[in-house]
Amino acid sequence: MKSLRGWFALPAVVLVGGLLWLLWPARAKSVPRSVIAAGQGDSTAQAIPKFAVKPEAPTNAVAEVQPDPERNPELKLDPVLLSPARWHPRPPGEWDGMLVNMNLSPPCESKGGCGLARACKEGRCVACEADPDCEVGEVCVLDHCIRGDNVACRRKADCGGRSFCVLDGYSVGLRANESMHSRCVDPLSGAASMAAPPIGPAKEDDRTSLPDDDLIRRAREAAVEPESRR
Repeated sequence: MKSLRGWFALPAVVLVGGLLWLLWPARAKSVPRSVIAAGQGDSTAQAIPKFAVKPEAPTNAVAEVQPDPERNPELKLDPVLLSPARWHPRPPGEWDGMLVNMNLSPPCESKGGCGLARACKEGRCVACEADPDCEVGEVCVLDHCIRGDNVACRRKADCGGRSFCVLDGYSVGLRANESMHSRCVDPLSGAASMAAPPIGPAKEDDRTSLPDDDLIRRAREAAVEPESRR
């Protein structure tokens, strides 16, 4: 009886295995050995199924760094900064150099926290208008806070004649006024100290030789020599 059961069980196992083989949906299709063998060239790539890969969209680096005013309102450019410069006015007749641009007024917290010799007023670095606008030991001269020891004049009226009260430029440092001075300068002082060029007929050139005459002579001889050989 056991032997008969074994004979009936074997065909049943083979039948079930065959049905599973035919019905298995994920069974991969075999590729012929001749196709994947070496030396087949492009036929291998054509026979093996290709999996479609969606290419990544190219990144636009410029677009990534550009600010988005809609999402970040704080990144909007201030139209005041893009507008033409607005110079702080000075009385007529005064020196018109080193004017202060009113459009550029960075924030500040104390009188000594502004550069370019400016005053801190209402949390902004602006041009000074009076001595109390400046730090202790400084005075206001031509819209700038200058150390009191470096002030020789405040306005044109302090200078005699045609001289103007001018500043000698910014210095190196946090306040940029450490070595800034105000002085009376005559606008024609530089021209008056220069000697006038002589006026008269041009002098005749009586030289018998010129610099590098020997080089010019040898160059001419070298240019004539090939022609004489022809």
